Amino acid sequence: MALNKIFSPSAKYKLIRLGKNNDGGYLVGENSILQSNYLISFGLDLDWSFEKSFKKKNINILCFDDKLSYRFILKKILKQIISNFWNINYKDLIFLIKKLIEFYNFKKILNFKKKRITYGDVLKITNGIDNIFFKIDIEGSEYRILDELIEIKNKINGIVIEFHDVHLHQVKIQHFIKNIGLELIHIHPNNYQGLDQFGNPYLLELTFEKKPIVLNKKNILPHEHDMKNNPYIDDINLTFQ
Repeated sequence: MALNKIFSPSAKYKLIRLGKNNDGGYLVGENSILQSNYLISFGLDLDWSFEKSFKKKNINILCFDDKLSYRFILKKILKQIISNFWNINYKDLIFLIKKLIEFYNFKKILNFKKKRITYGDVLKITNGIDNIFFKIDIEGSEYRILDELIEIKNKINGIVIEFHDVHLHQVKIQHFIKNIGLELIHIHPNNYQGLDQFGNPYLLELTFEKKPIVLNKKNILPHEHDMKNNPYIDDINLTFQ
């Protein structure tokens, strides 16, 4: 079985990649960045490369994550040392220590708040602001805020959102695509969790834009800037019906 054709972008759009290589980087519409005054980012973990790329565009940034803190990173460092005391992976340990140091500056520059995002938060956070780009990766909680995003669609220039457990929520995602008032300009399968029983990915990354720039009426996937989220396992090829 293939994905519904509504998941397939209708053209090839002008896209750029923001964030690091592989997992954590996303393809977004260049126009939506140029026209945005705010990036609102839901979900970070230990990767804020996308947000840092946005900051270079001189855009106001608001970041939210319910787990990220000094304690969160320190626990990861201690776990790395204790669990591998006789065979420490120094590469991973150095990475975590760098993240701890970087987080100190990151909190100030990117307006970080430790908060779990759920229904009702979108309207509160966006009160009084517009021309917004959203980055959303909140491990399944995205379904709680889809209706709110639709409600404020006139404020939004672009969205990149990771949908989890797609096999359970295809109807909700299709409803969102139809009603968000933005053009679906890119789809990317996240290969970390593989395929469901019908051969479709459990994780999908979708990008939307208000005024996309069309390069070609025919879209070809994967895009030349796409990268596997996990570089060490097979990529996923999408089909539509």
